Amino acid sequence: MTIYCHVSTVTCLARIRTRQRDDVTLHTPEHIADLAQRYELWASNLKGPILHLDSEVNDWRRAEVLRSIAEQVWQHTSLQSKLPTQLDMFPTTGDSAPAIRVQPAKERHNSPHAMSPQVYIAAPFTAKASVSNPSLALFDNPHGSLPKSYRRFLISIEQRLRACGFRTLLPHRDINQWGRRIMHPKQVYDECLNSLESCDALVAIPDTSHGVHLELGIALGLGLPTAILQSEDTNVSFIASGANNSDRVLSLSAPRRSLIPEVLSGSTFMSFMNKFLDINGMRSHAR
Repeated sequence: MTIYCHVSTVTCLARIRTRQRDDVTLHTPEHIADLAQRYELWASNLKGPILHLDSEVNDWRRAEVLRSIAEQVWQHTSLQSKLPTQLDMFPTTGDSAPAIRVQPAKERHNSPHAMSPQVYIAAPFTAKASVSNPSLALFDNPHGSLPKSYRRFLISIEQRLRACGFRTLLPHRDINQWGRRIMHPKQVYDECLNSLESCDALVAIPDTSHGVHLELGIALGLGLPTAILQSEDTNVSFIASGANNSDRVLSLSAPRRSLIPEVLSGSTFMSFMNKFLDINGMRSHAR
């Protein structure tokens, strides 16, 4: 991890003058500008997460600012290095996010006793997330953290699917750890899509999320049975609003967003999934 401090030339020179050292006159504006260009080139070749700190606003020489930075760095590094325990096997609706390692489908399905089908739950992330202090938490393309109310909503969908006999993969928790895991866009893309390819079906709440629309397109390209869930009180993209029932697509709607989980308990959803999946084992039809 690299902490990259950004500050203007004027502020940089003003702070240098407070040092009261003999070399102050050597730091000209041109010299500072040249150093800034060299640092930008150096930073562009760095690998791993970068914390961009606006030193213009947050003077890290102040103890309270430095303490805040240290706490956030510790939190992110400890989350990444956290070793899984037995408790991580179970879903949670609290603040802690289980570090779940998703076992690839090929490994699972080689077992002589096939497991129940796994459903990938696609739902908006970035639009629902928030960064508590952007000036002190600006990692490259941060997702932010998901609020508890939205976590509970996603968990309620997962619980309905599990009650129907499916295993689930909820990327918001199982991959992104509710937004607490530092991930580059390429890493998010690779892990989410690899996980989607390992699943047997997709349940999607598209809204206007670019990411969910991408996952929808890939799932349909893979031939996965796909259920699109919408509600009358949320905005839906133009193309998603035109989703019609077809051979491998089922479109379901609820009066309110909070009632979306209930449509998964209906006979329409289960009849659709049963055409392609054996709840007690594997797919009943090839893709």
